Amino acid sequence: ELQKAGVDLQSAADKQDLAAMKGAADGLADLVGKLTPQIERLEAYPLTARAGTLYRTAFPPLGAGARQLSDAIAKGDSAGILDGSRLIARSLADYAIARRELGPLVEQAILQQRLLVK
Repeated sequence: ELQKAGVDLQSAADKQDLAAMKGAADGLADLVGKLTPQIERLEAYPLTARAGTLYRTAFPPLGAGARQLSDAIAKGDSAGILDGSRLIARSLADYAIARRELGPLVEQAILQQRLLVK
């Protein structure tokens, strides 16, 4: 979902469609807000604690950047649009690191679940 939101935002930016950018930024902020409480679950388990810490690094600025972008578009604030976009880009780079950390653990969990079901 998060990756799709980033793609939607990039597509809107490529088309220079401010209304679509605002919608994508709002959607991204909402999604980050819904996912953020799950970070505590990652941090609580020793095998996923590092991934939780990495997500904690990425998500708050990602949500803040998305809100800043949306607000700046609504106000016609070009500097705010640029700043929000930059914050989102940096945060998505941090998110990619977190995702790489968690990916193998998800694969392992799926394998273990399949073995338990058999």
